[in-house]
Amino acid sequence: MITKKTLLGLSFLLVGLAAPTFAQKMYKIVDAQGNVTFSQFPPATVTQQEQNLTIEKKDLSAEGETKVSTKGVYQYCGNIQLPNMLDNKSYFYSRIASQEASWEKQLGYKQKELDRLQKAYTQNHYYQKNQTASHLNRNNELGQQMRDLRCALNWAQSQKEQAAGQFEKSNAEVERLKSSLAKVESQMISQCGEEPIYEPSDPDNKNLRKKWKKCSKDYQKDITQLERLIRDESRKIK
Repeated sequence: MITKKTLLGLSFLLVGLAAPTFAQKMYKIVDAQGNVTFSQFPPATVTQQEQNLTIEKKDLSAEGETKVSTKGVYQYCGNIQLPNMLDNKSYFYSRIASQEASWEKQLGYKQKELDRLQKAYTQNHYYQKNQTASHLNRNNELGQQMRDLRCALNWAQSQKEQAAGQFEKSNAEVERLKSSLAKVESQMISQCGEEPIYEPSDPDNKNLRKKWKKCSKDYQKDITQLERLIRDESRKIK
């Protein structure tokens, strides 16, 4: 039992434990010998004025999210390294989808663990009296991990939204290029006619084909360029 005499050497640390649905106060009590105990309640025999208490607030909230940071060519949400398109461009979005599912599961597991810790603390008087710094540290650790995971999930969502926007943009560009291609082909046929089939048995075939190629030369350059652009833009959609 703590006596008023023993308490003369005590100092108190008030810590705010913020959970998703409630908050608790924790007193860290250090006696003259350096022994540390934790309690939900301050000693009833000592007032703040008598002991000249120093109160420090710590944010152990599991709410909010970490900000994305950049180190070199990689981006991070706290300790979580985010997928990078430079590693493998072809599988960039499939990696995001896979990681997103994993992050969602981890966030759910950590929320359940945090809920268990908070429930044990608020409902078990023995647990409150014999609380140690490890409980506070684990709360803080879980809170940071959950903020990192929310950051990663929001980043993944933003990447998907960008991909959806790019898909619509590329799809529209492909349709525009195809329309231009059709017009150029129509103009070429109107000006030069259909390409003569290759028929070596016909003496005039060689001259006909030579004449057609000369007429369609500039059109063929435009057609080749448009077909290349369509292929490139179509890859973005895939």
